[in-house]
Amino acid sequence: MSENASAINTQQQSSSCKTPDEMLAKFLTVDSLNDIILKGNDGVEVPANRFLLAARSDVFMGMLLGKFQESSSAVIELGFPGNVLKGVVEFVLTNTAQVLHVKTDAEDISPQKIRSLVSLAEAASYFDLAGLGEMVFESFEKHNKADPCASFAILQACRISGNSIPKMLVEKAKEWVQTTQTKSVSANHVAGLSTNVMEEILLDPDMLMTEFELFQILSLWVESNPSQRKEAAAGLSKCISFEKISIENLTTTVASSGNPCKAKKGTLGFPET
Repeated sequence: MSENASAINTQQQSSSCKTPDEMLAKFLTVDSLNDIILKGNDGVEVPANRFLLAARSDVFMGMLLGKFQESSSAVIELGFPGNVLKGVVEFVLTNTAQVLHVKTDAEDISPQKIRSLVSLAEAASYFDLAGLGEMVFESFEKHNKADPCASFAILQACRISGNSIPKMLVEKAKEWVQTTQTKSVSANHVAGLSTNVMEEILLDPDMLMTEFELFQILSLWVESNPSQRKEAAAGLSKCISFEKISIENLTTTVASSGNPCKAKKGTLGFPET
């Protein structure tokens, strides 16, 4: 064999896939192997192969190879963000997804990252990818272990997504909030909570926080956006049983919290509307 032929043969061997896993991973980097585009609701486009998607999910099978309009379309518009669709494609090809990887720094455990994971859980349920759903749940457990206060953002993200989120994840998010240690909670942790979710937390009969701790959570929530939340806090304060808070805390922390605290009975608590 000539030197040139030997060099070509060596190059071909080095560029070829050695295992099925390597072959599938190549679909993530070589666009010419893909025949469709998954377009997210944010306009982001993700290349994919309809036959590989269909082989992994019966939902994709019916959508891409059945009688639906998508079976003859080159661009498939779906109601998920592009980064979520990318995670779905990555999972189909490699049994994992970059968005699932968890670090322990504050930037990684951000509301944006958590919302992406909740959307990925929603997509896993929609496309009937049970394995992906399990991995999202495991990722959330790691997030909560790294920062237990991330539970507030997880619950909020679940509530925004509505009934399409797997019930197990919603129940687990509630459980994580119920067992959160308030001493580690900051205004940033609860800043993203809606009024409805804040009320849900205050009224939760299984909440392990004391009434005083619930008051502290409500105060932090107001502190994160005072101009927009003082009025709502007046109504939410009715969810707290001030009579269960010790006199010492009522006359010190509650009275001097710096929030618009005046009593529910006329001397403490948020002002009546």
